Amino acid sequence: MSERLMYLADRAKGMLTERQARRGILNAWEADHVELAEGVNLLLEQMAERDRTIARISADLDTSVSSQIDMTDKAYRFQKALEFYADKENYKLTRPFRDDEPTCGNVSEIEYDNGKLARQALGE
Repeated sequence: MSERLMYLADRAKGMLTERQARRGILNAWEADHVELAEGVNLLLEQMAERDRTIARISADLDTSVSSQIDMTDKAYRFQKALEFYADKENYKLTRPFRDDEPTCGNVSEIEYDNGKLARQALGE
């Protein structure tokens, strides 16, 4: 739609300019149409600028949302790791030292984990 308006405004302006050059004068009707064509061109430029601004803001918003999702994900992983390491039950010696030799002695969930959950929370 805006391309059509731009075409019509340019065409009207061009036709009036040719007439003006031929006669050397502008009557009231022609002056109104030149002013209208210039107004339409100005509006089209403003619309184009608005569209560029909207596209830029949209791209910024997409980046912000993506970043916030990543941060929320990371906070959730950190919370789960902290809950695991803060739970006193995970320090009790309840797990066999080696799965294939249950008589070898017991270790806590923390020792058995050996930092695996923390490394996952950090994304390593």
